Order: sequence, then structure tokens, then C-alpha cells
Amino acid sequence: MSKKEEKQKENILAEKLEKKEIKEKKPENKPEEKRKYEEEIEDLKRNKLLLLAQIENQRKEFERQVGYAYKYGGRLVIVRMLDFLVALEGRALKAMQDDLKNASKSKPKDPELIDKFKSHLTGMEIIKDNFKKSLEEQGVKEIEVEIGKTQANVRYHELIEEIEVDNFSEGAVVEVVEKGYFFHEEVLRRTKVKIAKRPKVK
Repeated sequence: MSKKEEKQKENILAEKLEKKEIKEKKPENKPEEKRKYEEEIEDLKRNKLLLLAQIENQRKEFERQVGYAYKYGGRLVIVRMLDFLVALEGRALKAMQDDLKNASKSKPKDPELIDKFKSHLTGMEIIKDNFKKSLEEQGVKEIEVEIGKTQANVRYHELIEEIEVDNFSEGAVVEVVEKGYFFHEEVLRRTKVKIAKRPKVK
């Protein structure tokens, strides 16, 4: 056998050996392994869906918080403005109305002074109405109370006093001491009220 033939024979044997090794290394396509890979793929799909759901929830929560901040961001300023409105309605205007009544009752009557009181009072009421309208545009709304019909509710009302009355049901609002307000859906200031209680049986 010539050297050339020997070399060819060696090459053929080497190729066969290499093919055999590759075949041995190649994994067999067993059903168990296939099932294992399929389970891993399903797990990856589930994890991906969970991750996407978490991201979506975080996005919604972020949007909710941004919306809340935008809606209620001016809350502190609104509280200060309501303090002013309550003081204007409950003190300044009331004092001016009382002064007008006293001036009208006084003898001798001074028509000029009475006209001045009326003019100032009208001006103050216009300012109050415009101010109240501006607050309403910002989401402020008065808590409505019907005397004798509205029942006191701790969520909306702050009890100032109980008054013995015959003509109202127990717990009904008898008098509004200070008005209360909503800021959007939130109770910003509870209405200060006096409520009815049953007279004591003698």
C-alpha cells in the first residue's frame, strides 16, 4: 500500500471518528427534555405577563397620583381662602347688617348714614359673591343644609350645641353656625351646627 493510499485511509478513519463524536455529543430528542423546555417557555411567558401587568399597574398608580396632585395641589391655598370667606360672611357682613339695623332703629334717624351702610353692605356682598363664584370654579362647593330636615352627620357636620325643641326631630339641624365646604369630593371644612334634642319630660 502506497503512502498516498495510507494517508487517504487515515483521513477517512479520522472523518468517521469525528462524525461519531459529534453524533455522541448531539442530545437525543427525548420527550422528557422536550416537556422540560416547553415548561420553561411557559414559565417565561407567565413571568413576562406578570411583569407587564406590574408595569401597567405602576403606570396607572403614577397617573392617579399625578391626577390627585393636580386636583388637590392647591388645597392649602383653598383652606386659607375659605377661612377668609367664612370670616367675611360670619363676622364682617353680620356686623355690618347689625349696624344697619341699629342705625335704622335709632332716633333721630340719619338717612345719609343709613344709605352709606346700605351702600357698603351691598358692595361687600358683591365682593363675597364674586369670591364665592371664583372658589366654585376651583371645585369648592357649599355643604347644603336644610334647617329642620337635614340630620346631623359627623362626616359633614361639627356639633356645637344641642337645643331642646318640640317642632324638630331629634338630631335635626336647628341652626348653622358656620358653613361647611367640599373641595371636589373631599370634605374640606365641616359645617358647624346646632342640633335638636328632645325636651326633658317634667
